[in-house]
Amino acid sequence: MVALVASQSCDISKDERSDCGYMGIDQSKCEAKGCCWKPARLLFTQEDPLGDTPWCFYPSGQSPCGNISYNWDGGMGFDQAFYDKMYALFDANIDIQGKGGIVAAPDHSTPGGSYYYHWMRDAGLTMRTYMELHNFELSKIEKKMKSYANWVKKVQGETDPQGYDVRINPKFELPDGQVFVGGWCRPQTDGPGLRSGALQLFANVLIENGQESYVKDTLAGIIKNDLEWVLSNWDSEGCDLWEEVRSKDFFWGRSAFVYSLDLCSKLFNKIGDSSFASRCSSTKSSIQGTLGAHWTGSFMTESSNREKDGAVVHAFSSFDVLPITDEKVAKTMKVLANTFCNEYAINQQ
Repeated sequence: MVALVASQSCDISKDERSDCGYMGIDQSKCEAKGCCWKPARLLFTQEDPLGDTPWCFYPSGQSPCGNISYNWDGGMGFDQAFYDKMYALFDANIDIQGKGGIVAAPDHSTPGGSYYYHWMRDAGLTMRTYMELHNFELSKIEKKMKSYANWVKKVQGETDPQGYDVRINPKFELPDGQVFVGGWCRPQTDGPGLRSGALQLFANVLIENGQESYVKDTLAGIIKNDLEWVLSNWDSEGCDLWEEVRSKDFFWGRSAFVYSLDLCSKLFNKIGDSSFASRCSSTKSSIQGTLGAHWTGSFMTESSNREKDGAVVHAFSSFDVLPITDEKVAKTMKVLANTFCNEYAINQQ
């Protein structure tokens, strides 16, 4: 017998619905579970391009996840031996054959296709993490960071046979840095900000250790090349962090721009290029002013066509665009935690 659900308990906004069904469920089976049924529209609208989903959802006040409890014992979650093992693998993927490239996966036969490539985005994040793991101590990071800088300078000088600006090409061949021309989501516009961000952090370390001449003579030009793209093209269309959807306004990408331009305004003032620093500061303010539009009142969206996305959490932790204690961060974490709980049965266990 089909369970009846009070209509008022099904009057829930899309942002608050928890998926009750599964692929292929119909109305009778949905309602037999005591859940709400609302068919997806066949005709999508510009205002709602994703239609009315999910269509089988729990009534208000019900969820398979209950009250999510967050507990932490204060530890890392793994012991030193495990950390050392993982660090050795991490370190081995940096500066391939001494040419500065970073490999995503070290074998050529990864299931689903080889990942033996240098991704611009991933490499920028990797080298920032590399410095953080060594507490920005120059003696520990100098060799590989300078090798990475040489790599960036080389690939900035490549020509993309497909006509894209090489600064936003997603990945490069290893070990020599030729432009990857196979099928992939292009362009990936967060790369110049992430890459320049890592090199700016390195530049600050060098200046603190008496190497300002190297920064001015070598690093500044490489950094400015990437940032010039950001200054002129920050609102252009590109692919998301997961290389699945396209937009002109990703929270992740714009947060990365704000972060790198903030570093720029400080670094270039420090080395006497106040004009470029001013351009960075002004553009940073313009981009920062757009981030508030991602707030729905319940959570921060990644983009209009990919609202709930872990990339937003990644942006919170990577770029400090909002204080981690901000109410918007907490509410977003709550919404995404519930989303992932509802999406995957293992999380409900």
